[in-house]
Amino acid sequence: KALAVLQASKEAAVIAVLPELQSELDLAQRALGDEFGQKLRAALDAIGVSIGGRPPKFEIGRFELDANFAKRAAVLRYGKDSVAPHVSLTVDAAVKAYQAAVKAIQGRTTDGAAWLAQLHDAYQNVRRKRGIDGARVNIVDVYIELVILRQGRAFAVEPSKRTFSDYSRAQFIHDFYEFTSRQRLAHQSHVVKVHSATKSQTDSPAKSLWMVEGDSPYDGRFVADIEFVKE
Repeated sequence: KALAVLQASKEAAVIAVLPELQSELDLAQRALGDEFGQKLRAALDAIGVSIGGRPPKFEIGRFELDANFAKRAAVLRYGKDSVAPHVSLTVDAAVKAYQAAVKAIQGRTTDGAAWLAQLHDAYQNVRRKRGIDGARVNIVDVYIELVILRQGRAFAVEPSKRTFSDYSRAQFIHDFYEFTSRQRLAHQSHVVKVHSATKSQTDSPAKSLWMVEGDSPYDGRFVADIEFVKE
């Protein structure tokens, strides 16, 4: 913060020392990042979890922890989707945020066949509502429709934050890959075919989503459209 204030100065003497101050700040942040990384690695090793990457971005399984040492905070993402937007930059807080995210995303019990049937209903609803004659439908539109279908009677009677049943993008991405790709389940003899996003679509979270397909948050691809095809 102090450096940011100094950078706005027009005094020649201040401007002259700014490169040296920036260099010192960069060195200090790298040292802080290395120290934090070592302590985080030790804490995760203690619970049997491996960590990769280099400060400020760490890979913890399918999750990315993006640390901002200047702001003393971090963002935890499942792939590219934020699941904990503000994590206090302490080892304890980072580990707890990771454990909570794993439980919320990967630790759920879901009936794959029932989930796929509901996905098909959402897919057909989007086709009908948008007047789509073809088979390809935007995956984000299907996700939004699926969230609506998952709401209980209480929400239908009284739509509110209190009655809303949350289903995050990260949870949907996990379930989608698990049931349509890894298990490759079929619904009425049809399976899901995915279509990768174009460059313009990857720039908008309303047009595509990052599908985590491996054991790393970076192992995947942007998906834009889906369709049900004969098995």
